[in-house]
Amino acid sequence: MKIEFIGTGNITAPENNACCLIDEHILVDCGNGIVKTLAQKGHVVNDIDTLIITHLHGDHFLDVPFLIMQRCFTGASGSLRIYCPDGTEEAVDEVMRIAYDDVDDFDEIKKGAGVDFIEIWDDVECEIEGGSLRFIEVEHGDCDDCYGFIIDINGRRAGFSGDSAYCSSIGKIVSQSDISVLDMSFTQGGRQHMGEDNILHLIDTYHKPVYATHMSTTSRKHAQTADNDLLTVTKDGQIIEV
Repeated sequence: MKIEFIGTGNITAPENNACCLIDEHILVDCGNGIVKTLAQKGHVVNDIDTLIITHLHGDHFLDVPFLIMQRCFTGASGSLRIYCPDGTEEAVDEVMRIAYDDVDDFDEIKKGAGVDFIEIWDDVECEIEGGSLRFIEVEHGDCDDCYGFIIDINGRRAGFSGDSAYCSSIGKIVSQSDISVLDMSFTQGGRQHMGEDNILHLIDTYHKPVYATHMSTTSRKHAQTADNDLLTVTKDGQIIEV
């Protein structure tokens, strides 16, 4: 399993918004600017056939309409399966209405793009090419329907927290994965996001590699001084093999 970090920042950071591309065709979150960034990095956006939206904050889904439009207008073949919380299609439609109020029928664009919105919930498992996805609900302040997940491809497992505070679900994700990609927005965790303190505790508890993402400039700089071989402070464009 190849994981490319398209973005590793939070909304305050100069890096792209947190986003990963798995095996060239599975995209994890699609916040503002991601579609252009993928093209700039040489990826064929129409090769993406699976999109995972972890929750409905703008830095994780605002570029979904543009991904759909590109597929439709360039004649992409095949389907785009979007695994997402309840209400995602309606939210994407609303963004499209605001961005292009002269578009009369976004449903036709979605149809032309071959889009299929698939609702997720806690502990649901979905089959994908070569493996499976299992979604795990996490805690992210007052935001409802936030999910992490474990992706299993050919027997290798990578866990993703999405945006999450430290909670029992994160322990489940880390303990059941070979590596984990975790929210590290702060140096000290709070009720919306994890901090470096939470990440180091998870490493100490489970002794498994963690790749930190969704970082502020402060949390990134501070974590770079940590002396821990199991913690990787990721960079935009970094590629790992699991």
